[in-house]
Amino acid sequence: MKTRWDMHLQIEDVFHNDGLTLPEKRAIILSRLRALPAHNDDDDEFEGILEELEHPVDPLDASEFNSVWDRLYAWADDGKRLWIQTF
Repeated sequence: MKTRWDMHLQIEDVFHNDGLTLPEKRAIILSRLRALPAHNDDDDEFEGILEELEHPVDPLDASEFNSVWDRLYAWADDGKRLWIQTF
């Protein structure tokens, strides 16, 4: 059985761009996440992830970003069928 992905998030150009700061990468990724159909699905978990990316409790560093990113991957794999292209 072939895996079917309902949504795709293309961010390989952001992930591998060393000319961007972490806040710049975060802003671009947030913009692309908000363009996904899931953003309009009234999904509280997804909206919480976006909120945490946009307004972290602590200053966003690589560790904090990775924590939020892990939540996004878990959400994407939990029936949401979102392919996140980082390579």
